Amino acid sequence: MRLEYFQMLDRVEQLDAERAALVAFSRVPDTSPVFEGHFPGHPLMPGVLLLETMAQAAGYLLALDGAQVFELLLQSLVTLTGQE
Repeated sequence: MRLEYFQMLDRVEQLDAERAALVAFSRVPDTSPVFEGHFPGHPLMPGVLLLETMAQAAGYLLALDGAQVFELLLQSLVTLTGQE
């Protein structure tokens, strides 16, 4: 993880376009500044950085077949109502 560049992923180890799945890794150093206030003596990764890491990983899936994967994500995450 290179927080100063907001590069959250260290590597993508597996990428499966057929299943729209991936395995990615991010190593956060114990001395990372993100832990300074979260929480002294009991370090905890801030949720917003976890979400950013997931978004960057999803970008790899979108690069494979953007339209198909984006449609799958929308179907599983978003329910549209009141549309005619």
